[in-house]
Parts: sequence; structure tokens; C-alpha cells
Amino acid sequence: MRAAIFPTAVDPFGILARIVRLVAGMAAMAGFLSGAMAGPKIPELSAAKLSARLAGQEAQLQKFIGTLEKTLVSGDLVGAEALVDRDSLLGRATSTLGIPEEGSLRQVFDDSTRRAWNERGVLRDYANTRFRFLRVRTLGERPGLLFRSSTRQGGMNYALLTVNEGRNGELRISDIFVVGLNEYLSSTLRRTYKNVAAGFVKELGKGVPGVNTSYVEHIQKVASISRDLQSGNYEVGLIALKQLPAEVQKERSVLLMRLEAAEHISIDERDEAYTTWLESYPDEMELPLKIADFYASQRRWDDAERVLRGLIAKLGSDALIKTELGTVLFRKTHDELWSGPLASLSVR
Repeated sequence: MRAAIFPTAVDPFGILARIVRLVAGMAAMAGFLSGAMAGPKIPELSAAKLSARLAGQEAQLQKFIGTLEKTLVSGDLVGAEALVDRDSLLGRATSTLGIPEEGSLRQVFDDSTRRAWNERGVLRDYANTRFRFLRVRTLGERPGLLFRSSTRQGGMNYALLTVNEGRNGELRISDIFVVGLNEYLSSTLRRTYKNVAAGFVKELGKGVPGVNTSYVEHIQKVASISRDLQSGNYEVGLIALKQLPAEVQKERSVLLMRLEAAEHISIDERDEAYTTWLESYPDEMELPLKIADFYASQRRWDDAERVLRGLIAKLGSDALIKTELGTVLFRKTHDELWSGPLASLSVR
């Protein structure tokens, strides 16, 4: 089975490691920073508007979809990135927390994130894949365009792109719901922003909602581990992850890092990591593609079938998921003929 790789939710673009280094000196910098202000929000197109434009074969929307598919399939990341509204993403990620010196912190976070995006790109994980539009769908209570990304090696993921429309009628990607991780990119970034903010204001950070204070206390160590994983030092990273306090190890972001490291090391480590994940996050839709793959590798066909059917209910019918479901059902019936995992089902 090919290891399934995805950017860790704690540090999807290497942002945490950058910011932790900068925040240490922010007290001295605060007087020189005016504080980045988020621009006015541009409303996202509703499901009704998207569906109506598609039904009417509106040229602008057809061109938008076609350009995305063409640029990402060909690996033209520059062309694809031109369609991303980075201001909208950052605006959602850094909406006001109401903490001291937040303007300064927001500016540092904004600058660091943009530098990371300039180096890596927001859409890099979909470049050089078969990126195909499926349908209009609503996920996380926000409507958008659902795309499937697949690779020749059997990797598979889905992304819902929310869309806004500028004054001149230009369409842009305002956010990305990564189905494999069950959350919007803006939510991933906001979690990092809140944790760094809580660490910056220290005791006052305990009032920041949704923050694991123990995680915040160890955020520099987590950032160091993230750098190890980005450098390919998976064994070093995994050892360090297991040495963190128990309440920190249960943090979603840290568990995702553990899954990433474990998949590079051994089947036993991978199985242990997924078991630990499910103990903390029993909802299988939190990580549907990878959980289905894990179940199949353990020949837990009923469990794999349940997850895949749940994914079809969530996304709508899709040929690739149906193929994987058919494989699971066949192996469930003819289990004695098979000994390997479901090798084709994995997440890019």
C-alpha cells in the first residue's frame, strides 16, 4: 500500500514554524507595526446562483472551471494560483479575536502566510493531478464547486471550492474544503492563528475560545517537530511526538502529524496511530478517505463499506468511489482469495 501523504493541519504551508520564530520578538516590533486589516468580505456565490449559471452554460463560470482543470492537470500552478482570492482566505482565518496587540500579530501572520504561499502555492497539492469538476455541492454549510483530484498512482481526494465574484465579474476561489481532512483551509489556518495568538498573549490567551492551553505551552516544540517532518526526519519526529504530554498528543493537529510520520515508518506504527486517532475522533467522516483505506488494509470490509457509503451520501455519486466500494464488496464476499490491502484508495 502506498503511503498516503497530505500536509499536516498544524502546519500546512510551514507557517507555524515561521511565525513562532517571529512572535518571540514581536513585543519589540509591536510599536512599528500598524496592524494588517482584513479587506471587506466579498459574498460567496450561492448554490442556486452556481447551479443556474451552470445550467445556462454561462461563459464566465465555464471558463473559470475549464481554466482550473487545464492549469492543474498540466501543472501550471501560476495560472491556477491567479484564481485564488488569498485576501478572502486570510480574512476568514484572522477575523478578530479581541486580544491585545492583535493588529500586530495579524500582520505577522498575514506576511508569513503570504510568503509561504508565494513559495509553495495554495493549490500545489492538486497540481499534476486529474482535477475534474463534478457538481455544485454544499459542505460545512457553504456551497461551492466540487472537484475530484486523482493520480496515476491511485491517490484520490476531493475539494469543494467556494467562489466569489469581484466588481468586474471576475470569479475567484474564496476558500477550499478539503474532504480528506473534513475542513476548510481557512479553518485550518485559523486554528494555527488562534494557537499562536494565545501563546503571544500568554495568560490572556486562556480566554481565546477553542484553544488547548497545554498545546500552546508546547507550541515551539510542535513547530520544531513540524520542521522535522517537512525535512523527512519522520522517525525523529514520531519519537518527539510520543514524548509530548498526553493532552497535547490528543490535539487534532498533533494526531495528524503522527499519522503522517507513522505512514512513512511501518504498518504497526500506522495502525497504532489510526487507532489512537479513532479513540479521540470517532466520527469517521473527520478523515474519511484515509480511514476507509485503514479499514480495508485490516480487512475490516464492513467498516470500509460504511465509510465509503457515507462519503457517497456526502459528496454525491462518483465513479471512483463506486469503484472502491465495488472492490470492498467483492473482497468482502471473496475474502479468502485476497491477502493485500486496498492499495488504490489513498489520499494525496
